[in-house]
Amino acid sequence: MAERIARLQALYKEAGAPGARVFRTYALRKNEHLTSTEAQEFVAKQASAQVFQARLPSDGRVSASRLDMRWMADLMDQSKRASSMRPGAAKYGVVVVDVFSRGVRGSSDSEI
Repeated sequence: MAERIARLQALYKEAGAPGARVFRTYALRKNEHLTSTEAQEFVAKQASAQVFQARLPSDGRVSASRLDMRWMADLMDQSKRASSMRPGAAKYGVVVVDVFSRGVRGSSDSEI
């Protein structure tokens, strides 16, 4: 029993500490028979730690307290449009906004 747990722990680590379903699939591919219930119980017993901080809740508002503190950008892909097939026509564009001053800068690939 201890040997099997050691094998499962090695497989779990090798697979990158996945969830129960992915772990069971990985174990079966490595010729280790494992039921769904066993996989769920095994994964639940493994020590886990949050690697990344949880996302901060967003209310949709973005603010900045000074100039050049925060910028927002949008990339536009016009490559599939018929008008961009003309010679010299821009296929991509970018718009950047300074959140504090609301100053807008834009460029297209024909200007670059």
